[in-house]
Amino acid sequence: MQPSETTPQPKQELVAWGKTCGLAGVQGAITLSWVVYNLYLPQLLQNLGLDKSLALSLLVVESFLAAGIEPVIGFLSDRDPQSGSLQDRAHFTTKLPLIVATTSAAALLFALLPHASSQSLLLGLSIAWAVAMAAFRPPVMSFLGEFAFKAGLPQAVSVLTLAGGIAGSLRFSAQTSILKLGATTAFLLSSVILLAAIFLLRFLVLREPSSPSKTYSARLPIGRILFLFGFGLMMGWSLRLLLGESIPRLLRNYEVSNFNLWMSLTFLLMSIFAVISGYLTAKIAHRQRNHWSLAAGSALIVVSLGLLLLKPPVAIAFLLAIILLAGLGTVANSPLPLALEFFPSNRGGLALGLYFGATGLAAAIFNLAIPKPAESLDLLAAVLFAQGAVALAGIGALLSTPLQE
Repeated sequence: MQPSETTPQPKQELVAWGKTCGLAGVQGAITLSWVVYNLYLPQLLQNLGLDKSLALSLLVVESFLAAGIEPVIGFLSDRDPQSGSLQDRAHFTTKLPLIVATTSAAALLFALLPHASSQSLLLGLSIAWAVAMAAFRPPVMSFLGEFAFKAGLPQAVSVLTLAGGIAGSLRFSAQTSILKLGATTAFLLSSVILLAAIFLLRFLVLREPSSPSKTYSARLPIGRILFLFGFGLMMGWSLRLLLGESIPRLLRNYEVSNFNLWMSLTFLLMSIFAVISGYLTAKIAHRQRNHWSLAAGSALIVVSLGLLLLKPPVAIAFLLAIILLAGLGTVANSPLPLALEFFPSNRGGLALGLYFGATGLAAAIFNLAIPKPAESLDLLAAVLFAQGAVALAGIGALLSTPLQE
């Protein structure tokens, strides 16, 4: 008798930790690539006589492309390449050729970016690289559904959140060091790290194939598709407004002495709280555990942000900042388990593709609507918008239910 999808046997681990750590390495490599890209893109544009402000327009185009590509690729990766029928989780290894091919293309294009000799070539390589990155993220991240039982998903995802947070913190803590490397070295090193991470994951997946499990119905209500996409939009705006606007402005409002250090600590502490949240959420014996967790994190963010606006004494502000980061870590860790539980188990690629695509669309819409947030939004507006977006995400999580399989 095979183990069930949602309930492990007594001696089975909730999470395949070796494979999950391999997947976390891929997440860290993806984040590092984007850190390097965002740091160097204005410089690369200027070197070829383009205005560095074009970087924002390029990112908008790439985000719109990702919004369309990721759901489609996720949908296709859920299907057997020979029969066209939906795969069960035992056959997820058939995704590996697609993942390896698109990752290799992304790594090659990334390494070539600093060597672009014309404006059109640079723009073409940038867009092609972004497309390749969007093409492999949903299928590779859908391995989460194979590496963990549903009860263990919060813990599994927390390892990915930790890896992404550490890599993301380098934008602030190692910005000078990354720029000192020079574009050629930085882009090549990032490409090598991405390839190494994906081939390590491939080795781990092939070394120990998963046990077969039943395939679920291909039927999927349109309401769930629309809800997940809308939820992804709210999460995209929430994280953009929190990490990109509200928290940086609050730090400046408190006149911290070393802004980059505090932003780096923000990412690191958020990631640590995500691990704690993942552990605690996994202990909740209820199928809506991830929904409650996200709603609780949203409430912590809304309350602590509002109180920090009042600029209380330092000791109280420090306590509120810890509460804010605890809420942020919880909110950052909850969407992927929620998305995977919201769709049938053999629709993991589509679920994550819809979510990632929606967050990409949120970024594109934000950059189009508010191209210069430093001039368009003051601290109060940034905080209010962030509170509104995260509150809507939390309410949406409470109103939704996991798919009963």
